[in-house]
Amino acid sequence: MKHKHEKHLERQILAEMDYYHVPGFAMAVVDSEGVLYEKACGVTSVGTGTGSERPVTADTLFAVASCTKSLTSALISILADEGTVDYDVPVKEYVPGFQMADTAASEGLTLRDILCHRSGLGGHDGMWPSELSPEEFLYRLRWLELNQPFRYTAQYSNVMYTAAGYIAAAAAGKPWETLVREKILEPAGMEQSCFSAEMMHRADDYAQGHLWTGKGWKQMPAWEMKGAEPAASWCAGLKDMEKWLRIFLGHGIYQGRRILSEKGIRKMWTLHMPNTFSPWVFPEIPDLGGYGLGWVIRLYRGRKICYHHGEIEGYCSLQAVVPDLGRGIVMMANRHCCCHGFFYTILFSALDQMMDAGGDQDLSFWSRRLRSADEKRGKDGENPVKRETELSEVSGEGMEQCEGIYSNPAYGEIEIRIKEAKLYLYFRDQKVPVLRAKDGSLFASGLKEDTMYLDVKLVFWEAAPNMESQKNVKNMPDTEDRADKIYRKNPGVSVTIEPSVRPVWFEKRIMSEREEKV
Repeated sequence: MKHKHEKHLERQILAEMDYYHVPGFAMAVVDSEGVLYEKACGVTSVGTGTGSERPVTADTLFAVASCTKSLTSALISILADEGTVDYDVPVKEYVPGFQMADTAASEGLTLRDILCHRSGLGGHDGMWPSELSPEEFLYRLRWLELNQPFRYTAQYSNVMYTAAGYIAAAAAGKPWETLVREKILEPAGMEQSCFSAEMMHRADDYAQGHLWTGKGWKQMPAWEMKGAEPAASWCAGLKDMEKWLRIFLGHGIYQGRRILSEKGIRKMWTLHMPNTFSPWVFPEIPDLGGYGLGWVIRLYRGRKICYHHGEIEGYCSLQAVVPDLGRGIVMMANRHCCCHGFFYTILFSALDQMMDAGGDQDLSFWSRRLRSADEKRGKDGENPVKRETELSEVSGEGMEQCEGIYSNPAYGEIEIRIKEAKLYLYFRDQKVPVLRAKDGSLFASGLKEDTMYLDVKLVFWEAAPNMESQKNVKNMPDTEDRADKIYRKNPGVSVTIEPSVRPVWFEKRIMSEREEKV
């Protein structure tokens, strides 16, 4: 980048950090030969009162979240080159007994289907984090209802990317992390990388995750990605991310050593399923594109751009490559849900400078446009709970009839019980209040789903006569091959666990006399 452009960009970075309330930030621009620009600013931690505000450096570790998907895709590309897996062979060949809740998907699902998000399975991020073994995780997929036909459209799915990593591991006979280290990290000298918050926090230099509350920063507890490592567990600093992008810009070769094949990179950067995963459409970035294999593919000012962003508790990241320019950009921040307006303002501005799209034009061009878009939909992440309706406490007759343990074969158990005259839902390590809307419907308020905190609707069936109940459950399967059809016969609760999937049915478990006493 030209020196004058660097100065302009740095001023813009600081202005955007202030506007979006970003504590710490790291960015690099690379080509196949090395680092062209590197910037680290802000602090690793704020708000503790312990003097821990250390400056972010090029060695500071961040959680890069869903950028992990490109790593899993690259691993599968290597295994395909070696003949260990085939993109188009049904995965049941690698995992005997593999099933999904759809006959066509059970028989035909391939790694290519998974990597371009066309399995038909939506989010279901409520399945993780968990302590499930890879074998148990893959087994439970058969209980998750598809919300789109198999191979019909692209639907972003952390669950299926996790499955892809576990399937590759089963085919190769080694754990996913071991394969990633052996095939990619060690050959490329990527020594910073780790795959758990615990390991990141053992490092000498790491960024603490934060949430902006609207009044100040709040440190967010680390969220271990157990049960979803191949989808979102990667933690790294600038040094490793620079090497990562340089592998691609070097046509698979890094410092004279081949890591990826050119054929494999072409597959990853080829559009496989049209879709738009961006919240905006502008003349410069039209509504054209979709998903490759571990990368989003779109056009920016007529040039192909391959990118992916990541969001997890307290962190955001973005990696992008413009093959025609021979440039790659990586950005990381320790703030919850700032990815959209903040990162893309900086990305588009940096690309404009590289392309000389506007010469010395006002670099606030993208800042004004994206801030305006964010103001219309609410600035990223300032309200951790996505509230759709006014809610109040539940009280009175019928509360005790909601109490109980409810189970789903994919998600496990939830518990609903009264504590201090209030109704609560317990799910893994979460405890959230059950509240009532004006129309009488019930919600588990502030239940965490991926990076969002949602008011999750609960519909009880034959449970609470003075609360919302129904005699039959909407959206339950009618086909004979769906195992959870049996739930329609028994009391339970329908939980709209996340917006992208149909309600999940939890059957009420009849507790033993001993359990009731406890």
